Amino acid sequence: MEDKNYIFAVYQHISNKLKKRRILKKPNVTEACQQFENLAIKCEAEDLPHYAGLCYQAAANCQVSLGNTLEQAHLLIKAYRKYMSNYLRYVTQNLVYTDENYHEALVCYKECVDCFSYTNNHEIPNKNVVLSGISLEIADLFKSKLGRLEETVDEYKKVLKLLDKSPVEKINCLQKLVSIKIQMGFYDDALKYTNDLVDEAQKIPTSGFREDVLHNSEITRILLVLILQPTPQQITPMITSVLEKYAWVETVDNNELADLQTTLSNNGVSVDEKFFLCIQSLVMACQYGDSDCLVTLESELIPYITCEQRELLRILVKQKLKK
Repeated sequence: MEDKNYIFAVYQHISNKLKKRRILKKPNVTEACQQFENLAIKCEAEDLPHYAGLCYQAAANCQVSLGNTLEQAHLLIKAYRKYMSNYLRYVTQNLVYTDENYHEALVCYKECVDCFSYTNNHEIPNKNVVLSGISLEIADLFKSKLGRLEETVDEYKKVLKLLDKSPVEKINCLQKLVSIKIQMGFYDDALKYTNDLVDEAQKIPTSGFREDVLHNSEITRILLVLILQPTPQQITPMITSVLEKYAWVETVDNNELADLQTTLSNNGVSVDEKFFLCIQSLVMACQYGDSDCLVTLESELIPYITCEQRELLRILVKQKLKK
């Protein structure tokens, strides 16, 4: 308590110096700014994040008077992090708390974003990259620490706009959006973002990364479509082309199943043959309502798909078993 009282007294002393206007002499804002920063560092050393945030915020306000927008933004981010760390401490330890630190953190974050919006590209050549980094930081915090998924989605949407000319970074962001929408149970939105993911992946040069993204997106799309069960009118040409890859192909001459390798080659599918057959069987089992087959296929598909896709497959199987 003594540390807090001392820090608050020093904080008030610095603030009062700024308020005093002597004849022919203005307050030394630069000195006050440095004093606030030094006090913030002391608060950090004393493990008082709320007070550190307060001091960094005061220092940022000083930079407004000095016209240093970039330094103001830098200090606001520090203040945001301190307020948020204090809020998280109370949340994770199940202590009694108010939302004061959370709201102050958001105020600092929004003011920081405003600071960057007032600067031009000459001052910060990679302004969008910096802004997207800040948004990603708070988005990851919303999701992993606070479970605020709606707010997370909003931040990722901001990042998508900022990274419009950076396809790889945009792909990473879209992957996170797909995951969140699946977690929220909004499968229509998840399908939309998966389609966007495919569009972005097709813009980048051929590579292992590109092929992995396209392959995983295709499987996720199939599972989402099977869960959503759209009418023929609702299925887009893109989804139709994906599903057709896994339809049973018959020869014209003898009405027998075409050679598997030919089927894979004709459809441009480069996957394990057993995996292809499992997906093919999955599509058919859903079309014909064969729930017993779905249960068997679930266990066979598990080694080939991601954890997220396993969850979707489990949802699909449960959905069909209820019918």
